[in-house]
Amino acid sequence: MGRYDVENDFTIKDSYYQWTGYVVGFMERVLRLNVKLHASEAELAAADIILFNHFARFETFIPPYLIYKSTGCMTRSVASPELFDGPDATAALLRGLGAVPADHPHLLPFLAGEIVRGRKVVFFPEGGMVKDRRVLDRKGEYSVYSRSAEERRKHHTGAAFLTHGLEFFKEAIRKARERGDEARLNGWASMCGEDGRELLDAFAQRTISLVPANITFYPIRVDPNLLEQAISMVAGKLDPRLAEELRIEGNILLKDTDMDIRLGERLSATESIGTLDKLFIGRWLNRAESLDDIFEPNIETGSTMETMYAKALKKASYRLRDTYMHEIYTSVSVNLSHIISAVIFRLLDCGVRKLPREKFFRLVYLTLKNAQEFTQLPLHRSAVDPDYYSGVLRGEGREVGDFFESVGKLGLVEVGEEIVFTDALCQERAFDRIRLENPIAVYDNEMRPLGEITKALDKAFEDEPGIKPKTLAELKFHDEIEAFDFDTYIYDKPEYAEINSQQTITEDARPFLMMSKKSTKMGKKGVLLIHGFTASPAEMRPLGEVLAAKGYTVMGVRLKGHATSPWDLRDHGWEDWVESVRRGREILDLVCERVAVVGFSMGGLLGLHHAATRDDSLEGIVSVSAPLALKDRAMMAVPLLHGVNRLVGAVSTLDGVKPFHESEPEHPRINYRHMPIRALYQLDRFISETEDVLGDVACEVLVLQGTGDPTVEPKSADKIYEKLGTEKKTLVKIPTERHGILYEDVGGVVDLVTGFIDRVLKD
Repeated sequence: MGRYDVENDFTIKDSYYQWTGYVVGFMERVLRLNVKLHASEAELAAADIILFNHFARFETFIPPYLIYKSTGCMTRSVASPELFDGPDATAALLRGLGAVPADHPHLLPFLAGEIVRGRKVVFFPEGGMVKDRRVLDRKGEYSVYSRSAEERRKHHTGAAFLTHGLEFFKEAIRKARERGDEARLNGWASMCGEDGRELLDAFAQRTISLVPANITFYPIRVDPNLLEQAISMVAGKLDPRLAEELRIEGNILLKDTDMDIRLGERLSATESIGTLDKLFIGRWLNRAESLDDIFEPNIETGSTMETMYAKALKKASYRLRDTYMHEIYTSVSVNLSHIISAVIFRLLDCGVRKLPREKFFRLVYLTLKNAQEFTQLPLHRSAVDPDYYSGVLRGEGREVGDFFESVGKLGLVEVGEEIVFTDALCQERAFDRIRLENPIAVYDNEMRPLGEITKALDKAFEDEPGIKPKTLAELKFHDEIEAFDFDTYIYDKPEYAEINSQQTITEDARPFLMMSKKSTKMGKKGVLLIHGFTASPAEMRPLGEVLAAKGYTVMGVRLKGHATSPWDLRDHGWEDWVESVRRGREILDLVCERVAVVGFSMGGLLGLHHAATRDDSLEGIVSVSAPLALKDRAMMAVPLLHGVNRLVGAVSTLDGVKPFHESEPEHPRINYRHMPIRALYQLDRFISETEDVLGDVACEVLVLQGTGDPTVEPKSADKIYEKLGTEKKTLVKIPTERHGILYEDVGGVVDLVTGFIDRVLKD
């Protein structure tokens, strides 16, 4: 068996899987490697052979563990021989997890025996890390770079040979049964141990399933990291290849990174084989005695029958290889950096080296929205969840900022009033340098196999020159609906069910946009409506309908964390609420020349905060029942209770001593019945934050407050009125003991609001 001893060197060990679980858990909790396996237990259980692309070395460890965790099935994986020549601990871990070197003698017969025993096999058919991701050659066919040959080559075919060989082995078993050839059957069964015959019989009845899969990392970071610096301090100047891998893969491990694993379509070795080939295959299987005869026929020196069988096996395997490589590369999780990079290279292909910032980001946004239309296209969260990409249209947001900061440092793109693509972006890079020096090209190359992205780009470049603001507003509003649906899905899980089941919300909680049909100046006037704490846009919908009937364009925002689950509110803070208001305002600004704001309770504070810190062009604000102090004395204990909850959460798996405060809202069909302590703490912080900036409010303000408000201290209105910087302000007190005076239209509040809006937005 050459330099490898199967029995002693490649025994799979339970303890190694458990140890890997601890490591993966550490990577997820501490290093913030976010591993997301987009596959069910049933999908994994049905796969015999799973194929992965290759981007980082530690990928070799993670898939076998995830398969084991999901199905309880141990896995053989085929790894590069050089990994076994590295540190002893690494080689031992690989062996313990079931890895086998690609140059293992009689590799395919050995793996076939493992599958008969019920194990799975993992391949990385690229044969190495395809760092440039340039998987399509000039003919549009799949290939990878070979260091040894210093040229592009076809992918390895081991998985395809194994898949077809297994099907032929099943046929050989059936033929032996028909002949009553017990000696041959017993010989094959002996490789499976005491239950070999039963395993062999069960194997012969199975459908062998090969599943292509893709691992995508987001984002690719090129900044130096501690791991790279520490090793270079000890070892001195590093080999360029090692330095590049430490930089890229160290950042994946040490910085917040998403690792998405997606399965492609299940494939089987049922491809059509020519009649003559079937003849030679059948005859050879009648003669085959060992697994070597089936899986490793001699194409050079064998008999005519063996040679013809080998050629048929080779042809069928090449055909299957091309199919599964297509599935691997089209299962990439398309992220926001992919979209931006694809737009950049489409512009370069069109000979464009610079264009206005606004136009560029419109192209990016439209491409992303077009991509969302392809429901089968695997999209990463950054291309699905508007919280990731909401700032794209204006060229802002953390994701956009991080991307352009990174490529700007590399001198690839200059960002200002114009987006400029430098000469460095178009230069060829060495194979071991491209991830460091031009990640835009790496991202774009990953998109080249995806026909849907090509179509999304085509439509964006066709539509952008004539795109109407109304269309953009509708697309942005669609984002808000998508965000609501996405958050509802995220928090509709068993771990949230106990609290969720106690909520009594029945009113339509979605954000709403009531677009004016008037083409006159009236149609250019908009009103932004902001609901209160623990409520939803339903709280503002009746007022919205009144204003829309008067001809205004009305946007009812949904504050982040609201209208879905109290757990959602627990996970977000006041900065998220401020951003929600900004997103709603951005939609109105696309179609309206003049905008006023109406906010209820915390929504009133958000409107004032928006005017003070984000925008001085508002025509007016109505603040209804806004709190600078709350009547509930329990609020005094919130900072202390929040601190205790954080401490308990940090040292245990508990959610704190008291994660929620139960309440009886005035409008249980609209409000949560459970208020997260963390959210109450955030509300308290936001009240202080807003109080400090009230003096910067410059537009006209109407303050409305119920005199006997059971929730908000009525003196809050007096305090707000006094602190407002504007001279144009009015305070009206409504004799009532209700808090929800706007929703209930207590004391003619709706008329007061609409009258104010009519006046400040009049021509």
